Amino acid sequence: NELTTAVLSSDLWTQNSTLKELILTNNKITEVPPQAFVGLTELIRLDLGQNRIGSVESDSFQGLQSLQAVDLSQQTTDSGEAIFVVPALQFTSLPQLQALQWM
Repeated sequence: NELTTAVLSSDLWTQNSTLKELILTNNKITEVPPQAFVGLTELIRLDLGQNRIGSVESDSFQGLQSLQAVDLSQQTTDSGEAIFVVPALQFTSLPQLQALQWM
């Protein structure tokens, strides 16, 4: 796929509020904007692995109260560098989170 960061718009998810699993691996997503997944209150698994994400905003996962697993692994830039910045308290608002993969 060749999805970009533009696909991560909270407006997109209003019609998919009961979605349980979202797999966006192997795309060209470069960032996770604030409130990117608002409305996906029943989401359990989010896979953003194998993209080009260099940073995640502090409230990117806001409202994902059911989220249990997040995959942010294998992020590289166009030059092949692995650059990844996540705010220290990013995941404290996810009470159900059990698994975080990011290497």
